[in-house]
Amino acid sequence: MKQNIISLHGSYFGNNYGDILLVNLFAKWIRDSCPDILINMPLGSRSAAPDLEYDMTGIMNLLRSKALIFCGGGYFGEKPKHHQRWAMRNFLRHGIIGLMAVLFHIPFAIIGVEFGPISSCWFRKFCIWLAKHASVVVVRNEESLAFLSSHGIQNAVLSADAVLTLSDIIKPNSDFGGRTRIVLHLPQNKDTFLLLIKNIVKKAKVVFPVFDFILISDSQKRWYDEPSFATARAYLDREGVNYTVQPYKTCKELIHTINSSQYIITTKLHVGITSLALGKNTFSVWTHPKTPRLHKMAENEHNCVALSAIGSDIGNRLESFFRSSHYALNQCLIELARGNRIELEHFLHTTVLL
Repeated sequence: MKQNIISLHGSYFGNNYGDILLVNLFAKWIRDSCPDILINMPLGSRSAAPDLEYDMTGIMNLLRSKALIFCGGGYFGEKPKHHQRWAMRNFLRHGIIGLMAVLFHIPFAIIGVEFGPISSCWFRKFCIWLAKHASVVVVRNEESLAFLSSHGIQNAVLSADAVLTLSDIIKPNSDFGGRTRIVLHLPQNKDTFLLLIKNIVKKAKVVFPVFDFILISDSQKRWYDEPSFATARAYLDREGVNYTVQPYKTCKELIHTINSSQYIITTKLHVGITSLALGKNTFSVWTHPKTPRLHKMAENEHNCVALSAIGSDIGNRLESFFRSSHYALNQCLIELARGNRIELEHFLHTTVLL
């Protein structure tokens, strides 16, 4: 039987944990729903992201595809700074793929993606135009839903970040062998992360008789080896803290590290989402507004603080975090996140498997 090609597109341009995790999660859902298909990632490359789980790549394979799926990410929005640069970058990486789908009449779905804010007028108009041509649009937060609604798109579906369904395929670990394991995934600002580390150590010593730190990264960048981090490592050594440094290798290895720990302190969205999904106590230090949106949905906003707001009260917040009861993700939010898979399967079965 001739196999169909489905193109899957997301932010897979570097070996970044959160982006690759999302793409591969959608790839698994597609394979589970349509076993007799080939997955094409139009601009994918294992030299850039070795973890990617595709069968083929290329624009020509996009043109041969039965359908295109834009999967979860924030690429129809912007970062807090350099709006025009991000608009051009996102258009070249994502917009052109959508434009080709419209021009060549390839049915496409946008599922689990964040829309807005978009300061660039031309890119905002393009994203709205693209959403209007999609067979289905599923957004991962209410802010995205409101953004689309304010621009005339009333049929978008609300979900939550797809990674919040992670416990469906990975069993949350609750056996830690009597050790308290604290994962640290910290900002690059040397003054701020030294302040954070000192407060984390101080409060961890107050709350726990024995604990271990695991210093992680979510990309190939080894920030803990940089000269600016030497002072922090020297401080940990002086305080007699037991810590290990874990370079980033694969999504699965990082998930295992998070799942083997009780407390996660992170600066990035999807390390935090993984932690919440697996029932870990999570403290988020954020720089991008999409992060507090997620923690508000997850009812964890009391453990979510802006990097710019880190100050003298951070110690009290950390002690409260370490003393907090076991976190459990709201079942209603998990069901909302499962909506991504439901809408994906409906799209595939009404478009590809006719």
